[in-house]
Amino acid sequence: MRLLPEGESQPEIFNYYKNILEAFSSYEETDGDAGLEVLLRTFEWLLVQQVGAAFSLTEAADTGQLILSQGYYRPVAGQGLISVVDTSVGAFLGSSILKFSQGDLSDADTRMDIKRFMRVVLRPLLGSRPLKSQELFR
Repeated sequence: MRLLPEGESQPEIFNYYKNILEAFSSYEETDGDAGLEVLLRTFEWLLVQQVGAAFSLTEAADTGQLILSQGYYRPVAGQGLISVVDTSVGAFLGSSILKFSQGDLSDADTRMDIKRFMRVVLRPLLGSRPLKSQELFR
């Protein structure tokens, strides 16, 4: 609700949101979290797209070159992915970003990386108030 323009119809987002709620309602702990994480990351990226803040997940904004699997990149609001050498400050491995761009979150390390990635991407859009989604899903 905090990201979307008030009063604007967003059928794609709400249909996807309905699917997520249905998945959570039928979720069993024995299923593992992978399926739910994929749904959540996809939903988050859909939100970013709908508010006009999406950027290329396959091309670096600073160089215009394709994302390299072994390269490191940092998402910068209003710009996109910037190639970085210093991997200590919000840098993400190119292979994780590329897998996400292809909808492949089958690997646990990639899922963890993209979870952190989406937090960085969403932070400037959400402002200082944190999401309450963990409370909602308890």
